[in-house]
This record gives sequence, C-alpha cells and structure tokens, in this order.
Amino acid sequence: MKKYLNLKVLLALAIAAIAMSCDLDLQESFDLRDDVDTTDPFANMTAWEFIQSDTIPNEDSTLRNEGLNFMAAAIRKAGLISLYDQEATTNRTYIMIANFAFTRGVNNAQGTRAVLEIGAFNAANETAAEYIDRVIDTPEKMNRLRAVLRYHIVSDFVAQLPTLSEAGRIFEFNTLLPDSPEIVGDESEIIFSRDFELRITVNQEEGSPLPPESFEGGWSRVMTHHNFVFNNGIGHLSRVLVRNQPYALNDERTDLAVPTP
Repeated sequence: MKKYLNLKVLLALAIAAIAMSCDLDLQESFDLRDDVDTTDPFANMTAWEFIQSDTIPNEDSTLRNEGLNFMAAAIRKAGLISLYDQEATTNRTYIMIANFAFTRGVNNAQGTRAVLEIGAFNAANETAAEYIDRVIDTPEKMNRLRAVLRYHIVSDFVAQLPTLSEAGRIFEFNTLLPDSPEIVGDESEIIFSRDFELRITVNQEEGSPLPPESFEGGWSRVMTHHNFVFNNGIGHLSRVLVRNQPYALNDERTDLAVPTP
C-alpha cells in the first residue's frame, strides 16, 4: 500500500511539473546580428600612421608602458619612415617595440638601453623624441638602431591564422635586415611559432634553426598583443627586443640607411 502511495505522489509531482512548464514563456531567439562591425579598425592606416597615433600618455602625463612614443622617435631618428609607411606591398609584419623596452634598466639585456648602450630617459625634462636625439649620438649607435628596426620588420604577412597553421611548429621568415658578409650565418632570419591558445612566440628555443644567440639569455619572446592589421601589413606588439645575433655586430655597416630618392 505504501509503495502504491509513493507512486501516486510521484505521478502527481510529474503532472504538476508539466503544467508549470506550459506557463513558461518561449525563450528569446538569439540570432547573429548583421549590424556588428567586424572590420579591422586600423585597416585604413599604414604601420607608421598607427605608430604615430599610439603615443597618447596616461592621465598623469606619464608615458604608457605599451605605447609607441620611443619607437616613433627612433624611426624618425633612423630615417626609416619609408619602411613603415610604404604601400607597395602588404607582405610585411611589423614587430612594434613598446615604450617599456626603452625604459628598462641597462641590466636587462633585451631592453634598448642595454642593446644601444645608451643612458636613462629623464621623464621630467625631456620628451621621447628629445631623448632619442640625445642618446643616438654616434655613427655606431645609429647603425645599431637601424639594425634593430630593420630586424623587427618581417618580409611576409604573419598572422596567427592561417599563416601559422599548426601549433608548435616553427615557421621561418626573413626580415629587412640585410645579411652582412662579415657576419657568419643568415642574420636576416627570424622564426615564428604559436601555441594552442594562438599566442605567438618569436625565436623560440625548442627546435630552433637559429644560432643560440637568438634565444639564449631570454631573447625568445611571446608577443604581448597580436594582429594589428594595417593597409600595408600586420603588426604585433612586443615589450622587449628580439634578435638573431648581437646587434653590436652591425656597428660598422654602411648599408642600413634608406637610400635618398
């Protein structure tokens, strides 16, 4: 008898649940909106135009760590604007060097102060442009700066997808740093890889075909931000420098300037 009563209770509860469900409103239909703008926000800009625009300071007038004030000043000082502002090809990847790389101490090997052997930025008394003008004061430092900027431009369009089609695989490219007969190896070469979360690493150590100088000591670098699509290529932001071989090897070169038209 008890078992029979339990079945009756369960049946009553089931009927009540069905009745309640009939009173629920139909769920809202979530269709994809066709008015959402999915275009690239910087697609009408060159890399140079974007770099110049990303120089707005913080509210307290200090420079943003991930801004590009120093890079813009460095490009002007090096006379390499045309490499970033060209519109002849979209087969370019610009590794954009954040302010953070220029303000790190000389004890940090991947910062520009250590690479270029330059003094500290005096934020209270000079702008980024005045600083670059002050510290790039010899032909050797100018050559080294030009080598840095040229190595951070890749002569292919490297997006997370479809360019880096397989996670963990190494993809080899060339940069705009010309090879020098005085330097052993292909100094122009750079490698890209990505993980399953689509984070790009430049010059990773594992399986690298590059010389040890390109990754040992912390030179392998995960990009901070990805896929700034411009009308002349694509950009990725790095908080420090990358390299193939030490930039000091370029101090005596005479082929790193852009020829005057």
